[in-house]
Amino acid sequence: MEIDYICGRSTHEYFGISKYSYEIFSRLNCIKFNTISYPHISSNHLIDGAFKRIIYPLIVRGKIRSRNIKHITNQDLAFLLTFFKMNPVVTTCFDLIPWTYYNIRTPTWKMILNGLKKSDYIITISEFSKNEIIKTLDYPEERIFRIYCGVDTNKYFPRHNRNILSRYGVNKNDKIILYVGSEEPRKNLHVLLDSISKLKESFESVKLIKTGNPGFGISREVVEEKIRKYGLEEDVIFTGYISEDELPSLYNSADILAFPSFYEGFGLPPLEAMACGCPVITSNTTSLPEVIGDSGLMIDPHDADKFCEAMELLLIDDNLRKEMIVRGLNRVKSFSWEDSAIQTFRLYKKIRNSRAY
Repeated sequence: MEIDYICGRSTHEYFGISKYSYEIFSRLNCIKFNTISYPHISSNHLIDGAFKRIIYPLIVRGKIRSRNIKHITNQDLAFLLTFFKMNPVVTTCFDLIPWTYYNIRTPTWKMILNGLKKSDYIITISEFSKNEIIKTLDYPEERIFRIYCGVDTNKYFPRHNRNILSRYGVNKNDKIILYVGSEEPRKNLHVLLDSISKLKESFESVKLIKTGNPGFGISREVVEEKIRKYGLEEDVIFTGYISEDELPSLYNSADILAFPSFYEGFGLPPLEAMACGCPVITSNTTSLPEVIGDSGLMIDPHDADKFCEAMELLLIDDNLRKEMIVRGLNRVKSFSWEDSAIQTFRLYKKIRNSRAY
């Protein structure tokens, strides 16, 4: 079996969409992949977008093979199906956040939705996202396959060592709140800063470590303005992008992962944190309860006071902390990349067997 693996821009950064695609791709050694990507031409979002929408369709059209199953590996590339027909094709749709949350109605996003409708099958990463796709696209439920994200417990496991903190000028005895993600509005970093400012009234030694790039179109100046407002300049550390090799060390160094997002298609950082034995406080919205179950504290993401109270509780109640760690370690057993790869392989077989090859 050979798959035309249509994966967009090549990247050395390993998170979110690129992590999901790589983890499954690397485990399907029994399949031959015809990988179709394009090089990282520019860090300028407009230049990269123009290359993706004008040149990349020509690259794809020239490299796909007529008898192969085509796998478009993220929803942003579904626009390709409005340029030319690919058959058979499965598209991975992680979420519809620009359309459903930010209410973006650009021609590009209309093309993406039209392309998704043309897919023979859709893979998505949570029941929440599956229901969003059904509702938004009026797409047949029986052609949507929910394949969860996983966690590699050979990389993400408890190994409590705080040596990495010295790199960021943080004392090993400080209380560490970790946030992993961008600074776009739906991630709700502003409420987290509100709650950290309140937490500082009880714990002077609290530090917030924020890892991850800001995100396209996001001004860090707005975040920094709030940090200055609360006098947290010495208490909020921006690490930027952290590699896959180093990220487990940060989870293991943290007392709490705070993940107050308004909207997630899945929410991988809470899963990875639990695998490292780091207690999680997250939102009670969208896909997050589906991922966390009863293994973390879930809070209304609009309520900074409740987030503060939850963090304070986990910092002072050792019994609760230990209970959350045990629950989290048990919870992650339900999410493995091996299972994700097996389910993907089964879908490929289903597509192949439904066609006359």
